[in-house]
Amino acid sequence: MKSITQCGIPLVLATLVAHAAIAQTSVLTQDYDMGRSGANLGETILAPSNVSSATFGKLFTYPVDEEVFAQPLYIPNLFIRGSAHNVVFVATMGNTVYAFDADSQVTSTAPLWSVNLGAAVPSSVFLFKGGSGVSRNGIFSTPVIDPSTNTIYVLTHAWNTASQSISIQLHALDVTTGAEKFGGPVALAAAGFDPYLNLQRAGLLLLNGTVYVALASHSDMRVNLATLGSHSYYGMVLGYNASTLALVGTFNGEAGGIGASVWQGGRGLASDGTYVYAMTANAEKVAKPDYSESFVQLNPGTLSVAGSYQDPDSTCLNTLDLDLASAGPMIIPGSGTNLLLGGGKEGKVYTLQLDQALQAQTPSYFWGTNNYPTLPAEGGTCADTRGAQNGWLQGSDTAFWNNPNGTSYFYSLGNVAQLMSWRVSGNTFTQTSADTPVNYNLNALAVSANGGANGILWTVANQKSGTAIVSAYNAVPSGGHLALLWNSAQVPARDVLGTQGRYSVPTVANGKVYVASGSNQVAVYGLLPRTPSIQVAPSLGTLVFATLNTKNDNVYVNSFGGYTGQVSLSLTGLPSGVTYSFNPATVNLTSAKSSKVTVLSISPAGAVLPLSDNYTVLVQASAAGGGTSYAPIRLLMRSAVFSSVTDAGCNSSDQMNVSLSWQVNGSGAPALWIQDATTPAFPGRLSMELPGATGTEQTGYVIDNKSSSFYWLIDQSAGAPANFDNALQYTNLGGIYKCP
Repeated sequence: MKSITQCGIPLVLATLVAHAAIAQTSVLTQDYDMGRSGANLGETILAPSNVSSATFGKLFTYPVDEEVFAQPLYIPNLFIRGSAHNVVFVATMGNTVYAFDADSQVTSTAPLWSVNLGAAVPSSVFLFKGGSGVSRNGIFSTPVIDPSTNTIYVLTHAWNTASQSISIQLHALDVTTGAEKFGGPVALAAAGFDPYLNLQRAGLLLLNGTVYVALASHSDMRVNLATLGSHSYYGMVLGYNASTLALVGTFNGEAGGIGASVWQGGRGLASDGTYVYAMTANAEKVAKPDYSESFVQLNPGTLSVAGSYQDPDSTCLNTLDLDLASAGPMIIPGSGTNLLLGGGKEGKVYTLQLDQALQAQTPSYFWGTNNYPTLPAEGGTCADTRGAQNGWLQGSDTAFWNNPNGTSYFYSLGNVAQLMSWRVSGNTFTQTSADTPVNYNLNALAVSANGGANGILWTVANQKSGTAIVSAYNAVPSGGHLALLWNSAQVPARDVLGTQGRYSVPTVANGKVYVASGSNQVAVYGLLPRTPSIQVAPSLGTLVFATLNTKNDNVYVNSFGGYTGQVSLSLTGLPSGVTYSFNPATVNLTSAKSSKVTVLSISPAGAVLPLSDNYTVLVQASAAGGGTSYAPIRLLMRSAVFSSVTDAGCNSSDQMNVSLSWQVNGSGAPALWIQDATTPAFPGRLSMELPGATGTEQTGYVIDNKSSSFYWLIDQSAGAPANFDNALQYTNLGGIYKCP
C-alpha cells in the first residue's frame, strides 16, 4: 500500500520547463553523471573565496521518516501545482520519497509532495544481517530521473505484513506528483534472484531507455528465513524497459556457484554511453565462467558479457573477503580513450583502457589509500594485517575533476585513511597531496566547480562515534596539501550534521550543499543569509533510549543577519506518554550574543507500549520578526532493554551458555515477547513479559558461537507473534565471548 501527500492540496499535473535565464545544473543520477565522476562542473555560486565559517554554514534541514542513504537529486525550475520550484528529491529507508522546495526554510517541513511506497523490510527478518546492520531495509540506492518523461525511478525493499513476505520493487513515479507511472510498480523477478537473499544497494543507472539494477547479498547470508533452507545467492544485474517496466536483460556473476555480489559500496553501475560496467565481490564457490572480483563490461539491453578483467589476486581476495566491489567503477577521459577506474577493500585503483578488450589487458594501478596489504600479485602473501576495514576504498569515496581549462585531479578518502589527490595527465596519475582528516568508513566525496574555476572538494567523513563531519577543501592542491576552507566542526552549534548517512553523496547545486543523514534529515548548507532570521540546531541529531532514564540534548538557537530578540522553543511528534521540557524555554539573542543554548530534556518514563524504535520529532524555534526555524531529532526508543549480557561458560562441545538480564520499559498493553535465537526458525522459544517486569534468561548451552554472533529478538503483540517483523536486536556479542 502507498499514500501520496501534497500539503493537503489536490494533485495538479505539470510539466518540466526549460531552464531560466540563469542556467542551473540538474543532478539526475548518483555521483552526478553516468561515469560516476562525483563532480558538478556547473556550480556558479560557491567558490573558495566565499566558503568559510564566517560566510557559509547550515541554513535549515528537511525532516523525513527514516534514515537517508540515497544521494539527494535535484531539478531546477520544475513546475508543481502551477509554480516553478527548484526541487530536491529525497528517498528514505522507510520507503518514502519526498520532493522539497530546494531553497525555502519556510516550507522545509512541508514537502511539495511525498509518497510512501509500502512498509520497509524489518532487519529482524534477516537476523539483523540485512543491510549490514540497519533497522529497516527500504530504499538503499540512489534513484535516477529521466527528464524527458518527468519520471523518477526508485527501488524499494517491501514487506507484506499480512503474508510475511518480501518483494523488491521497481517504481516509476511522476516527478511532479509522486504518482505511479507505466503500470508500476513491478516486482523484480529473474532466474537466480531471491528477494530474501538479494539486497539492492548500488545507485540505479538509466541508459537509452533501460533502467539497470545491481544486486548483492545481505552480508553474504545464505539462509532464506522464509523456508529455513540454505540457498545460493548471486550477484546480478537486471535491465528493465523504462517505459513498460518489463525485464529485458539479466547478468549473473556466479551462476552455478555462490557470490560475486554487485554492491559497489552503494555506488551505481557506470556507463560510457555504449556499455554498462559493473564490479563484483567475493565468491564463496566459483563457477565457470567465474566473474567474481572482476570488472565486467556488459552489452546494453540483454546484459550479455562483452568483456571482463579479473583481479590476479582473485583467489586470495575471495579467501580474505577483500571485495574488489566495495567501491564502484568510474569512467574518465584518458589519452585517446576513456579509462575505467575502480578499487576496493585492498586499496588498489586499477586503470583500464576502454579502447582495448578488458581481458587482454595488464592494467596499470596506483594505491588509492595509504594503508594497504601486500598480496601475492605484489610479491607478498595472502594475508591482511590491517585493522578492521582500515584502508578500504568503499562507495563514493573517490571523485574526479575533469578540468577543461587546466590540470585535472583525482581524489580519494578511504576508510581510516588519508585524503589524497593525484594530478591526471592522459593515462598518468601523479600524487599531489596527502592530508589526515579524522574519518572512519563509508566516506563520500564530491567536486563542485565552474568548469575549470573555483574548484571545491566536498567530503563527508564519517566518525567512529557514528557522527559525520562535512568539509570543503580548495580542490587545487598546494604544497602537498588541500587547504581546508570550512567544516561543520568549526561552528558545531550551527553546522552539526548528525549521524552518518551511509552511501549518501553530498549534492552541490545552485549555491547549496544537500547532505543526507542517518538522523532522519537532510541538512542544507549554503551562504549565510543577510536578512535577519534565526536557525535552530540540536547538538545530537539522534537520541537513543536504552532505559527509562531522561535524555538531554543541547539545542542551539543562532542569529542570522543580525537578528536580535526573544525566541521561544517547543517540540512536536513525541509518542504517547513521553514528555519534554526546555531549560530555558525562551532565549534572548543580542548583538553581543548571537548564539544561545537551551537544554532539551525528553522523558520516556510514562511511555505507552508498544513503542516503535524510530520517531522523528521537530524542534520549533519561533521569533517575532525572525520567522520560524525547525530541526528534526531522531528518537530510537526501546520498549525493553537488555541491561547486561554475561558469559555463563562453555560445555564439552564448545557450545555457549549466556545469561541475559532485561527490563521492560513503559506502561500499558500489549505484553512484550522475547525470543532467543536458539534456531533461525520463528517464533522459536518465546517468553511473555508484562510491562514493568525485569528478569534473566539463559540460552542453555545451545549457541555455537564460533561464528562470533547471536541474537535475542523482542516484539510486542497481543498474542504470540507469527514473526518478529517489528523486532529489535539487543545482542550481538561479535567475538566478545567465544568457545572454547
